[in-house]
Amino acid sequence: MRKVGYIGTAVFALQFVALLLWSWHLWTRFDLTNDMATFGQAFSQIGTGHLNPYETTFPHDYPHWGYPFYQSHFELLMWPLASLYTLTRSLFVLLVVQDLALAVAGLAAFRWGLDILRRGWPDGRRGASLVAAGLIIVLVVNPWTIWTVSFDFHFQTIATCFAVLAARDAWNGRQRAWLWVALVLLCGDVAATYVIAVGLIAILTNRKMRWTGVGFIGAALVWLMLIGVVHAAKGSSLSAGYGYLAGHNVKDGLPGMAAILFGLGTHPQRAMSVVDGRWHQMYQYLAGSGLIGIASFIGLVPVLSVLVVNGLNANSIYVSHIAAFQNVFIVFFMGVGAASVLTWLARRRRRGAMALTVAVGLAALVQACVVSSLVAPQARTTFVAVSAPTAAEVARVRSQIPPTAEAVVSIGVIGRFAERPYLYPYGYTFPGGQAVPIHSKSVYFVFTRATGVQSVSAEATDRAVQQLVQLGARIIVDSKELVALVWTPPPHVKELQLADT
Repeated sequence: MRKVGYIGTAVFALQFVALLLWSWHLWTRFDLTNDMATFGQAFSQIGTGHLNPYETTFPHDYPHWGYPFYQSHFELLMWPLASLYTLTRSLFVLLVVQDLALAVAGLAAFRWGLDILRRGWPDGRRGASLVAAGLIIVLVVNPWTIWTVSFDFHFQTIATCFAVLAARDAWNGRQRAWLWVALVLLCGDVAATYVIAVGLIAILTNRKMRWTGVGFIGAALVWLMLIGVVHAAKGSSLSAGYGYLAGHNVKDGLPGMAAILFGLGTHPQRAMSVVDGRWHQMYQYLAGSGLIGIASFIGLVPVLSVLVVNGLNANSIYVSHIAAFQNVFIVFFMGVGAASVLTWLARRRRRGAMALTVAVGLAALVQACVVSSLVAPQARTTFVAVSAPTAAEVARVRSQIPPTAEAVVSIGVIGRFAERPYLYPYGYTFPGGQAVPIHSKSVYFVFTRATGVQSVSAEATDRAVQQLVQLGARIIVDSKELVALVWTPPPHVKELQLADT
């Protein structure tokens, strides 16, 4: 087992390198979208001394844009994390941190699986090393890791890493788990639900840690209550996503969650009508993560608290491939849960128990590999949407924009433009066109023509360009896939209504 442990550590180190290379490829191609811009804007502002950053990339209460960053998800970890921007002056560091978090989460899950095998695998029976090897494969080849790192930066990845570390320590009876739980909570309101899952796992898997698990849940509930009090969950949109379960609009934070749970209990048919058409998508998440893990508390609790909850959202995107970052949390727990299930089967004294263990383990492994072979390659075709020549043109335009100038950039390439106080995405669809606030003497527009993720049509882009030219904007670049302009608005103009997308 020791040799397998060394091999696993090496494999996850190599995974980190591979993820880093992939992130660098996305970075150089400008394949970073609105979420990267949101976090990058706060990251750079805090890192340069603006301690109450304002995010302008989200159309909250449109035509109003944005709010103070802390009000999005209460992701307080951004403040200490931004010290890395102070040192490096690069947004790419966010992607490095994300890649590292997922690789460490995989390694921690693998080590947790080894703990289970060492403690529970029956003496005199072979196969523990093979289960450990299978766990490495499932954790590395699952398609959800590559989908997650392909779509910008999100705090769910960091929260997942700390949650796996917390759950492993709780399973082993270590009070150090509280440190990891505190770090998870600093990742925001969504992450607080991860702490509830960790608390339930502690209660269900370790009698000595039951009260500690209760403490975890209590801390998460208090944190969610605080977030509701300070109105810091605007990014979660509880009412839009789950208000239908309550039958009315709900407030953010714990009171809103309580109303949703009450509505779910009294009118379960509302939930079933939504989930009914999403079973296939949800099943892919399970099958790609080691399906048998759901038969253990370690796997079942995260599935119920994260995947099922996302499946209940009114917007189906939360269980789509592109939203893998919303569900990657379950991957590591499902893998560990699979190791736990196989250990339990191997301990059965009945005839054929070992053969059943082998058959079940192989079936889960093959299924995970098959799902990955079908789903993982789609990440490349989905996210690598900007050609190298277009990326080079975007880079040249970006270098010409002063850091204090306002920029309006197509969603598909906006991520690397985040180091400025006023940044607005182009590509949202609004009745009558998109309203853009005007804050600076010169406003730069960078539009891609039907290229990049979430792009608008070339025809809609050309209408916007024609409108800007009529207003006196000067074209900087005009190529097949990119057009960039600079406009000096009249002093009295405070808002621009772009042509309908």
